[in-house]
Amino acid sequence: MPKMYTTISKLLRLLVIFSLVISSLVFLPGKTVTAVTYPTPPWWDGVSCDDTNYFAETGVHATVLSEWNGVQACGPRPDGDSGPNLEVQFSPSGSAQHEWQCPELVKRYLLMAFSKTALAANGDAVVSVYATDHPDTFDEVANDGAAQKFPSAGDVISYSTNHTALITAVTDKDYVNGDAVLTLLEQNGSASGTTTQQFDAWIIRGDSDDPDASEADTITGWLTPVWGVQTSPNPSSNNNLTAVTALSSSEAWAVGPGLATHTTDGTTWGSNTIPANYLSYTLAGVSAVSSSNVVSVGKVYSGGANYAVALKYNGSTWSALTIDRPGASSWLNGVSTGSGGDTWAVGYTLQSGYRPLFEHYNGTSAFTKVQDPFPFVSGSTDTRLTAVSVLSSSDAWAVGYYVSSNSARPITVHYTGGNWGYVTTPTPTLPPGITTYDSKLYGVKVIASDDVWAVGYYSYMNGQTLVTLPFAMHWDGSSWDTSEQPLPLLGGYLTGVHAASSSTVYAVGLTAAVGNNGGGGTYARPLVFRYNGTNWVEISVPTVLDEMFNGVAVTGSSTDDPIWAVGGQRYNSTYTLIQQGRVK
Repeated sequence: MPKMYTTISKLLRLLVIFSLVISSLVFLPGKTVTAVTYPTPPWWDGVSCDDTNYFAETGVHATVLSEWNGVQACGPRPDGDSGPNLEVQFSPSGSAQHEWQCPELVKRYLLMAFSKTALAANGDAVVSVYATDHPDTFDEVANDGAAQKFPSAGDVISYSTNHTALITAVTDKDYVNGDAVLTLLEQNGSASGTTTQQFDAWIIRGDSDDPDASEADTITGWLTPVWGVQTSPNPSSNNNLTAVTALSSSEAWAVGPGLATHTTDGTTWGSNTIPANYLSYTLAGVSAVSSSNVVSVGKVYSGGANYAVALKYNGSTWSALTIDRPGASSWLNGVSTGSGGDTWAVGYTLQSGYRPLFEHYNGTSAFTKVQDPFPFVSGSTDTRLTAVSVLSSSDAWAVGYYVSSNSARPITVHYTGGNWGYVTTPTPTLPPGITTYDSKLYGVKVIASDDVWAVGYYSYMNGQTLVTLPFAMHWDGSSWDTSEQPLPLLGGYLTGVHAASSSTVYAVGLTAAVGNNGGGGTYARPLVFRYNGTNWVEISVPTVLDEMFNGVAVTGSSTDDPIWAVGGQRYNSTYTLIQQGRVK
């Protein structure tokens, strides 16, 4: 009888399967990043086609037929070579799969690349089922030519003749006539595990393993991600986008260390606009009132200390604003402008410990500190603010954390037109027996006076395993509620949140790393969640190596309105990351 991998509770299963170890990163000359190499799955015993498990259960050795970006097509083929099936439950939840049938390959890829558990679907239904169950992550493109677009490497196709395969390359593109050649990775099809397919007049032609397209067209459609990577500037080796703000569905700004980039068409991001004398500024927040009124804040390191900085863009160039710099050092981490033009920046300052810092913008030339020195949280000499969101001149929120007894705890601060004041802030609900943990807030968005989201993370040790999970809180006008939590398959944490309405809320960050128990690498990927008015839904996006998002901007609440998320690599700042999604 085939071996079944039992499904234990989701949290415990995740603790066994996934770790927080980050892989080594490899780069090509010119700061071009290599394509992602997906690790072998954690349920495999060994790094090659689960051969140890497969042989122990079937008496037949498994072999690699072909491979793309670490995704292995394996044999022997159940239909072509009379290879035996081994049924495996390879995700914490979801449908069991048979090695080495074609759906097993595709669903294994969708789990490792997009964190999507296996759904019950034969080869002919993989595309439609995954698109229906995960509409925020995938689009289904009908194979009728109407879309006038090419598939991409990493897309999945379904055949009406009960087959499915993974596109690994699209070559010989003819953009006038819509012609190309597709290279496919497949199981239980070709003996080599790979084949080609003709793309003619914007349609994938022929049946499976029909490179000449002489048979009837049987491909029903292909599965492609809703989110996609946009080209962004990389002016130096110190790149990493930290924040983004959008003026419209076609215009947005993103900033980072010595870097500001702008799009006016929603697709093309311009070169770095920061003048040479400000390239040492580490910009951490950005807010735009108009195309000629953009403010960014951060810090600069000089003479052994950090000093808060602020820049303004007037439509043609960036220039420095006057700013208060209290204490021995000062940092600004976020800036936000409300509906009436009121702008606040927040961070912290070193004044006999780390204290919260609030700076108010006069709208023209200067930021001025208020309520200085702002008091520490009781019992702490380390209280810091990480983000701010302004609704109006009498309603704004800031978030961050304080440290007490070497542990971090979340804080929220509310402005009502007079002074800023601390608000009672809940802490995460922990598993039984866990008492030592850290928790910080990194993002906040005010939608209305009774509709505010704050996001961050909490972490704790479970035996020898570090568990890191997102943390979200909602303000209903009187108190914070933590009953609705985003629960990513791979764990992780949230760094930013933005919203266009109460049911169009997006939060971004970084997943935990995924690895395997037979060797090979581990890596993390960008994390995206959408709150739809009822619960948080995880959205998976394309990724290369160990990337993360630091900020997000939502332009509207209508279907297909753009969303931008920005970031880079977690432990390496050699390139920037901008992705665009669409409201679904």
